[in-house]
Amino acid sequence: MEVRGIDHVGLHVEDVERSIAFYGGIFGFEALPRPDLGFPGAWLRVGHAQELHLIGRNSAPDVPPTERHWSVEVLDLEAWLQRLQREGVEVRGPKPRADGARQLFVRDPDGHVLELLERPEGFAAG
Repeated sequence: MEVRGIDHVGLHVEDVERSIAFYGGIFGFEALPRPDLGFPGAWLRVGHAQELHLIGRNSAPDVPPTERHWSVEVLDLEAWLQRLQREGVEVRGPKPRADGARQLFVRDPDGHVLELLERPEGFAAG
């Protein structure tokens, strides 16, 4: 089992377009294609391999700040699922994402959400 690195950080934002202008215009983060996930947002490339996922806060006003998350890319999501279950960690998922990736979610001891993401075979990130 391997963690390949941080895949993305998800931020809930009031105004997606304003945040795109800020991160793109000031920092030069490049807009990436984003599948329809059923809520407004944007994906931006940070450096060579990391991403910032902007999530329209108004699309889910009942989502508390504790649902904000960060994500690591892993190999063999099923093996991670089995390990987490053996360790007694509560898991949401796995579930498919619209672009073919699979993801599951856990909370750390302080309640922060961590997403484990497995990309489809042959997928080339950013």
